[in-house]
Amino acid sequence: MFFLGLVLSSSSLALGLLASPASASGSPIELQEGDVMTIHTPNFPSPYPQGRWYLWLFSSPPNTLIDLKCDRFNVRPSENCQIDAFYVSPTGDYYMRDALHFCGVGVLDLTSKTNALLVYFQSSFLFFMTNYHPGFNCSVSVVDHQTTSATTTTQAPEVPSVVTTTTAAAPIPQDNCHCGVQGDVESRVVGGTMSQLHGWPWQASLRLTSSNTNFCGGALIDNWWVLTAAHCVSDFHKEEFSVTLGEHNLEEDDEAPHTTSFSVSTIITHDQYDPVAVNNDIALVKLDKSVTYSKGISPVCLPWGSATRNFKGENVTVTGWGATSFQGTTSHVLREVTLPVLTTKECRYFLGDRISKNMFCTYEPGKDSCQGDSGGPMNWVNKDTGRVVTIGIVSWGIGCAANGNPGVYTKLTKYLDWIQQNTGADFCNSETS
Repeated sequence: MFFLGLVLSSSSLALGLLASPASASGSPIELQEGDVMTIHTPNFPSPYPQGRWYLWLFSSPPNTLIDLKCDRFNVRPSENCQIDAFYVSPTGDYYMRDALHFCGVGVLDLTSKTNALLVYFQSSFLFFMTNYHPGFNCSVSVVDHQTTSATTTTQAPEVPSVVTTTTAAAPIPQDNCHCGVQGDVESRVVGGTMSQLHGWPWQASLRLTSSNTNFCGGALIDNWWVLTAAHCVSDFHKEEFSVTLGEHNLEEDDEAPHTTSFSVSTIITHDQYDPVAVNNDIALVKLDKSVTYSKGISPVCLPWGSATRNFKGENVTVTGWGATSFQGTTSHVLREVTLPVLTTKECRYFLGDRISKNMFCTYEPGKDSCQGDSGGPMNWVNKDTGRVVTIGIVSWGIGCAANGNPGVYTKLTKYLDWIQQNTGADFCNSETS
């Protein structure tokens, strides 16, 4: 929901506002009756950049008001909106003396009190904080003063529906398990190396429909379902992104002949996902058609036989097309990095009580997952079977590969029943086969 509060003194924002143009010319944006203007954060619906500020000052004819509607609003939540904030002055006060400020997730419908409206957005200049929130998409229009009154309303978004069934038992062993079998890997992301073609055939690329840009990763776990992070998809409609499997080099179309793209049929985020604490950061994406397995596309195993294992000191491999340094450029070729798993106690030494029982951590200075890797799999090789098992989902971190800041992952052993209940899939327990 929104965190809504009354405002800042003139001195707290005056310097920034006086230096900020309302448009390219520095003049107000004049709206006429019937005009509709859209304003949104850069990159929307991908995460907005940090260290930015924007101001829009609108005016309309006498005896009219200005209506601001944000049907998509997801600004990083914080207490009293102290990190990122969306400010609105309903009188167009350039010094923001009557401004309201908003953050969090919801919808916004606000009408000005005069024929002027000022909107200001600022994202944090604390670059060690990673932003996963897409920001806002709002429309601004003119309304007749006689037919409306100035109101401000907020509401929490609907919680995505979750299929509920009885608690699921672990799948029985099967001789024909297709999961967790790597391609032709000769050897075994920040500080990582390029992956071999078809080395991780369950790796998924989540792409914006509008630009075909990779924004998050995922893992194929069944011929219908891809596992990813809730923060990757919680603010999307299914039409706004697609899933590509069998990909290797994002810039070459013919190097991976098995590459296939899928539309999204269903998005299920965990009903207790907490975007502030980034807890229960898990989601399922159902594809629009069944996957045909091949050398380049096959599912990863789930940790049915390792539900009580803590993986202390085990090495895991994280894969993705994310940035190769904090706020750096993303990789066109799938990369991988091998990291050691920390215990919960060891991780809390660095990050305190922010680490819940639903999280894993990895830490090795100079190596880490990074922006764009979110939602991708934490791969662990079961030495008894030789199969690859995904035991975590890339979730969050403070910077990338920074000293004293582990990478944090959703711990999948806590969500096996949830996955079974919501997919109804016929998984095989390859760890005991």
